[in-house]
Amino acid sequence: SLALIAGLDELEKVWTELQTISDPWKAAEFARDRVLTQMNICRKEADILEELIDNNRWRLPSYEELLWLN
Repeated sequence: SLALIAGLDELEKVWTELQTISDPWKAAEFARDRVLTQMNICRKEADILEELIDNNRWRLPSYEELLWLN
C-alpha cells in the first residue's frame, strides 16, 4: 500500500531525527510524541493489508497469532 510505504518513510525520518537528540528527557518526549505516533500510523495501514491479503500469502504472523502463541 502506498500509505504504508509513505508511513514507513516518515517513520525512518523521525527515527533518524530521534538519534540526534542528546538530552534523554527530550529524546523520550520525542519518541513518545513523534516516533510512537508514526509507528501507530504504520500499524494501522499494516492491519488493513493483513485483513485484505489471504493468509497463505501473508508471510508474517498475524496479530492474532502473536497473541495466542504457546
